[in-house]
Amino acid sequence: MDKKFEDVSKNILYTAVGAVVVVTEKTQQFLEECRIKGQEACEQYAIRNEELKRNAKEAFKKDVNVTVVSDDEEEQNEEQESILEQIAKLSKEELARVKEKLSELENEEASASEE
Repeated sequence: MDKKFEDVSKNILYTAVGAVVVVTEKTQQFLEECRIKGQEACEQYAIRNEELKRNAKEAFKKDVNVTVVSDDEEEQNEEQESILEQIAKLSKEELARVKEKLSELENEEASASEE
């Protein structure tokens, strides 16, 4: 019976070692397949990314208008913003005077354009 136990033990040991070898081989094959597929996917995505960049640049050139503002225009815009900020700080009485002055200027402009 010792011989039979010894044979069974050897078979179990050989089976376990064989399973480890098979799993190791299959794992290496699987990892290599994963590496190859990953490399292919990265290459495809790189190509698609370049296409997207090129298409975006073309669309940008086609659809976007760039307006260059000179220093004088920038200064005027800043001055207008400053005036609007100052108007926002005025009291009701001061606003009433500003409205009167604007009305006077509009009347003067209208009468000048009639002549």
